[in-house]
Amino acid sequence: MTASTRPTSVFNATSKVLTGPFVTEGPGDTPEVFAAKLAKLRAEYGTPYVAFANAIRAGKVDRAAVAAFTGDLAMLMRRVATIEGVVAFTADPYGVDLVCRLTHPMAVAYGYWKLDRPPLVDRLAALAAEFGWKNEAILHGEPSLAVDVYLRLREALAPSSIEGAIASSAPESEWASVVGPLSEGLRQHYGASPEGCAAVTAIAEMDEHRGPERFAMVAEFARSARQQRAAVRAVREAYTCWNYMWQYWAGEKSDVRLNMTSNRRLERTN
Repeated sequence: MTASTRPTSVFNATSKVLTGPFVTEGPGDTPEVFAAKLAKLRAEYGTPYVAFANAIRAGKVDRAAVAAFTGDLAMLMRRVATIEGVVAFTADPYGVDLVCRLTHPMAVAYGYWKLDRPPLVDRLAALAAEFGWKNEAILHGEPSLAVDVYLRLREALAPSSIEGAIASSAPESEWASVVGPLSEGLRQHYGASPEGCAAVTAIAEMDEHRGPERFAMVAEFARSARQQRAAVRAVREAYTCWNYMWQYWAGEKSDVRLNMTSNRRLERTN
């Protein structure tokens, strides 16, 4: 690949696309300015995920609801692993460096680099089993409605564009703020094993390194005004579905009605 054809955005990743309608799109903000806008956008959303985690830490969540949460969590992280594989495939035209930046934290969190412990998905399934879940249900069952909403949004955006794929994963950086309270509460109030609690804590390793730079990575590739609008929309939709998922676990009523970036309609009502 020559310097003149090396992809710098999703819209000129191949010579065939270079003649497309997006080439005439005007430039957007500088990467630094746009990254700051995305960070500000993140701050606009509330923190229902923290509220639910703190309720578990205080032992205020009904055990049946906690059991449902552990099953959802195991199924959620199993599908997230597949989605992140699609994101890595989307990043492939941009070089091995970007692929490694995106996938290394996932490999760390999911345990595929440590042969002395089972993969994260198996450890979370074991935690769910402590609360009555059968392994068959975790492997082949369907998560609750709200988890499915979040996953379907991410599955739709993962192959769409590199900036959309990374932007839609923005809520995953919030795990670091909730795994501590979740682990502590599960151990102290619900009798979860140390191994199960350690699996919950390990989820945060997924974004220990890429989390702080996530919006900078989006801004790195969303250079045109059109791309930046699409990235902003992906962040908003992802956080809407992420918050909805945690509100659902907390037993709160909520509606999700939004036009997905993929142009597919997503309407789910709790």
